[in-house]
Amino acid sequence: MLLADPTAKVIRGATSKWPATARRRGLQGSGAGASTAVIVGGGPAGLLAALALEGRFERRIVIERGQPSCAAEAPALLFAGCMAPLEDLCPGLPAELVAAGAVPFDASGDFRWTQRGRTAGGYRTGIEVLAVSRRLLSQVLRRRLDGQPAVEFHRGSEVVGLDLDDCRDCIRGVFLRPLDSYGARNSGSDETWIGADLVVDAGGHRGQSPEWLRHLGLPMPEERVLGRQIAVTIQVFRWRRPEQAPSAALLVDAPGGSSALYPIEEGRWVAMVGARSGFDSRFDPGLAIEQGALAQSLRHGEALGAARSWRSVRPSRLDFGGGMGRAASGPAGFVALGASLAAFDPLFDPGFSVSVATALALRRHTGEDYRLLRPARWWRRAQPAIRRATRAAAIRDLDPAEGQGQRLLRRALAQAVRRPALGARVFRVWQLVDRPAGLLLPALYGSLLEAARG
Repeated sequence: MLLADPTAKVIRGATSKWPATARRRGLQGSGAGASTAVIVGGGPAGLLAALALEGRFERRIVIERGQPSCAAEAPALLFAGCMAPLEDLCPGLPAELVAAGAVPFDASGDFRWTQRGRTAGGYRTGIEVLAVSRRLLSQVLRRRLDGQPAVEFHRGSEVVGLDLDDCRDCIRGVFLRPLDSYGARNSGSDETWIGADLVVDAGGHRGQSPEWLRHLGLPMPEERVLGRQIAVTIQVFRWRRPEQAPSAALLVDAPGGSSALYPIEEGRWVAMVGARSGFDSRFDPGLAIEQGALAQSLRHGEALGAARSWRSVRPSRLDFGGGMGRAASGPAGFVALGASLAAFDPLFDPGFSVSVATALALRRHTGEDYRLLRPARWWRRAQPAIRRATRAAAIRDLDPAEGQGQRLLRRALAQAVRRPALGARVFRVWQLVDRPAGLLLPALYGSLLEAARG
């Protein structure tokens, strides 16, 4: 349900960083005996967090900006390795997504990956991927939350800071500021306070965890950069004649950027172009789609709207364990989830798989005692999923600064595309079914080296 606006009263904040005129919304926090979780972000990661906390808190409040994203039609790829965790977290959700229009395809048989002029794929592996727009994914997740009296949506606001208790050790609430109709901060409005026992930063690429901690004078997490910033162009297409539509999803990697073409619901396809060097003032989004690596595949397609561009964040991950100095650093009752912890290349993004894994971990650990959750401790529990996705994504990283061992492995993999058995192993790692270390098993690595010499 939509959060009502009860009578408010003026309180003084617990920190001088925020105005004393912040208005309290009468929502019960820890001080009033009712447990409240505030989830920052109304995208797929935030909705997964709200589902994961079902039965853990008496109230779950989702704070969302309420503005449609440029990436609403961008495909969310549900990797094969996240299907079982997703079924565990939300029973029946994969089948529900397929019924709503999500497109299942074989990770290799219905997919082609081109790198340095060599193309992998075209043989069946039995590893199934689901492709669905972020818009439809959010709609299906939201339907599961609609009608739950414990879930409330607060739209048209953004969180501008955290509030701590008098000992500055535990979360007590968050400060909000309303947004105008364009999604910009309304500087003339007072900030609002909402009490909370747990705050989950699920804001994705817009996650503000480091900034909130800095405002409180607390150590900030260390950001570990995984690649150069990527500027993305996206356009949706449809083919009037089904026989002219692409026969497989495409991913074309090049040193300066990548291109991708994925099916989504309603017979549509999404074309994406990512430029690692960014955009300048002369950049034409339409030409980037029409004259790029996807031009041949799109020649009979009908564009459904203009191409749109946005500057994605730099692929990176936050290190709360090493960057914050001490083992249990940060306030109790504050965690980050999904892309707020780790952001990846949006053209082949394992981010939703990371959101599923971290939401499932959140459910398990809040079943113990959510008051024990601190950023560093939570970071250690979320690391296995993030590390696995990071290593899998590194297979297609063409950064020239890569080490000699990584270059040798990639050269061998480029040759292995001619051998389906080796290529299938690569796709299994890519889809988070197998661990990346499986590529370095002695028997397999010997075959890779032999292929590289050939």
